[in-house]
Amino acid sequence: MDPFTALMHRRSTPSRQLGAPGPDAAQRRALLEAALRVPDHGRLAPWRLLTIEGDARHHLGERLATRAK
Repeated sequence: MDPFTALMHRRSTPSRQLGAPGPDAAQRRALLEAALRVPDHGRLAPWRLLTIEGDARHHLGERLATRAK
């Protein structure tokens, strides 16, 4: 599928509807490599990307919820 057709058929899924299994390591790598090429009008570039997996996701969620209170 060419890029324009892919963009025209793109659909977003709300994060609350996402669940296991997520993308595997090879899929995550491909996604992150693509993300590094996103247009950046401020001429900034991500200098660090984090992958949070397993129980660490729940721990982070709890910490963020506590901080939001």
